[in-house]
Amino acid sequence: MLEFIRVASAVPPVTVGDTAKNAADICSYICRADDAGCDVVVFPELALTGYTCADLFFQHTLLNESMTGLQTIMACSAQHPAVTAVVGTPAVIEGQMYNCAAVISNGVLRGLVTKTHLPNYGEFSERRWFSSSEDLQTSTVTLSDLGIIGEGNVPVGRDLLFKLGGSCVLGVEICEDL
Repeated sequence: MLEFIRVASAVPPVTVGDTAKNAADICSYICRADDAGCDVVVFPELALTGYTCADLFFQHTLLNESMTGLQTIMACSAQHPAVTAVVGTPAVIEGQMYNCAAVISNGVLRGLVTKTHLPNYGEFSERRWFSSSEDLQTSTVTLSDLGIIGEGNVPVGRDLLFKLGGSCVLGVEICEDL
């Protein structure tokens, strides 16, 4: 039996480095996606911080606020349990920073998909800021290790699959990983 899901792509205006505003805007789009009957809403790569933070990615304040923003989105997701959100964010895992897609549903961070192929040409300098998923030495991280209030383990990696219900399974690719 073929199941259908409704997927929305949301591109809120991003304010570089303002994770609180970006998280609020992302939550607004999650609400809109729920009102429209969407099952999944996907946001751009690094939507929580802005892609062009450059060396600001080295600032602990930005990284800590990113995790606070994820907590805000998780709380919003709990109010919209029918919607799975995929949100781009940086995350520090075992001392290395990764460009990730956070998969959130029903108030829970279901996993962090880490980017593998980091462009390093033209205006792109991702290798300066991020580690490749090939460098990842673990398959799980705790919420507290991420700086998120709560208990539990979160799967991390490049080949994660997420069951949406029924026989629907979601896989996530980031930019050049596709």
